[in-house]
Amino acid sequence: MMIFLVEDSPDIRDRLRILISEVAGADVVAEADNQEDAVRGIFETQPDVVIMDLHLASGTGMEVLRQVKTKQPAIQVVMLTNHAYPQYRKRCIELGADYFLDKSRDIGLLGDLLADLANGVCLYKKCIG
Repeated sequence: MMIFLVEDSPDIRDRLRILISEVAGADVVAEADNQEDAVRGIFETQPDVVIMDLHLASGTGMEVLRQVKTKQPAIQVVMLTNHAYPQYRKRCIELGADYFLDKSRDIGLLGDLLADLANGVCLYKKCIG
């Protein structure tokens, strides 16, 4: 399973890479910290899963989500944010997010979610939370 990371914090990207490395069959194929690089990189690499923050170095994860789901709806998108406010969750669902996780509360679920996706099974409900 190919994973594309979209996160502006180098520390969090490092933490996510470590978490993903522990999931059998999951590999980070590319990363971006801004909207433009994320959109271009996602379309170039065609990952199975995108793990994306809402707030980026420039632009927003919501705009990346909109562009990706408009052109490539089969790509699974996991929104992972410290800003898990109801209005953001609602908007991400409207834009096609497959999962919406709170970094401070749900980060422990991410490994299990990715393992399930890698195995072609996902027991989590759409847009956790």
